[in-house]
Amino acid sequence: MANTPDYKEIANQIIEIVGGAENILSAAHCATRLRLIVKNREIIDDKKVEEVELVKGCFFTAGQYQIILGTGIVNKVYEEVIRLGISGSSKNEQAAAAAKNGNTAQRLVRVFADVFVPIIPVMVATGLFMGLRGLLTQEALLAFLGTSPEAIPQQFLDFTSILTDTAFGFLPVLVCWSAFKKFGGSPILGIVLGLMLVNNILPTSWDVAQGTVEPMIFFGFIKVSGYQSSVLPAFIVGVTWLFALPLGIGGLIWGALCQVIVITGVHHALNLVEIEMLAGTGWNPVNPVGSCGIVAQAGAAMAVAVKSKSVKMKSNVPFPGS
Repeated sequence: MANTPDYKEIANQIIEIVGGAENILSAAHCATRLRLIVKNREIIDDKKVEEVELVKGCFFTAGQYQIILGTGIVNKVYEEVIRLGISGSSKNEQAAAAAKNGNTAQRLVRVFADVFVPIIPVMVATGLFMGLRGLLTQEALLAFLGTSPEAIPQQFLDFTSILTDTAFGFLPVLVCWSAFKKFGGSPILGIVLGLMLVNNILPTSWDVAQGTVEPMIFFGFIKVSGYQSSVLPAFIVGVTWLFALPLGIGGLIWGALCQVIVITGVHHALNLVEIEMLAGTGWNPVNPVGSCGIVAQAGAAMAVAVKSKSVKMKSNVPFPGS
C-alpha cells in the first residue's frame, strides 16, 4: 500500500521555499491550484517549489503565485497552510489583491471577468431553457409524437418566451448592476441606468441595423437606439472576423490561446460571449475550436509522458483540462 503523503510537511516546505510566512499575504485555492498573494515574487525559487512532493508545476500570473497540486490534494495542502498561520482569503478578496498587481492588460482582463462572471449562471440557465424549448418545438419530434408545430398552444410559446428571452433582452441591466457593484457604486443606480438603455421608447439596435426603423435623433445630430439583447457586439464581431480569416488561421490562433486564457482564470467570461453568439447568429465556433485545443494538449501531455526522462515529470503529467 502506498504511503499517505504528509500534507503538513508539504505545506511547510512550500511556505519555506516561497519566502516564509512573512512573504505570504494570503492564501486561497481553486480546483487544482494553491494560490498565494506574495510580497516579493523574485525571492521564490520555482525549481525548488517543483521539487516538493505532489507539486506538478508553478507559475506567477496576475499577481498570484499559483502552485499546481491537483484535485483533492490542493484542499488538504491548503488546510495545512492555514493551520500553519497563513491568512486565508476568498477568491474575490484574492482577485482584488491581484488586481493591484500585474500589468495594465492583466488588470483590464481581470476587471472584465469580474463584471461578467457573476451573471453567467443566469445566462447558462437561460441557455438551458432555450435548448429545452427548441427540443420541445422540433418538428421532427412533434411528428414522432403524432402532432405538429401548429398544434402547440400560443400560451405555451408566450410563456416559454418569457423564460428564454427576458435575460437576453435585459442583458444591459444585468451588466450595469454588476459593473456598479464591482466599482463600488449603488447597484440600484446601475439597474436604473440599464433599464434606460432598453427602454421600449428607444428603437432596438437590431431593427435600426436592419433598416426597418430609423434611430431617434437627439440634439439634431446624435443618433440613438436601444441596447436590447446585446452588450458585446464589438467583441463578437471581432471574434467572428477572426474565424473568417482564410486557411483556418483564425481557428489556429483561437485554439492556441484558449488554454493560455484558462491559466489566467478569466476564461469564464467567454461563456457569455458564446451564449450571445448562439442567441444572435445560431453559431458558436468558439467551443469546438477550443475543444480541439484541449485535444492537442492531450497529445502534448502524452508526448511528455513518453519522452520525458524525469520519473516525477512522467507521474505528474495531468489530464488536459483538469
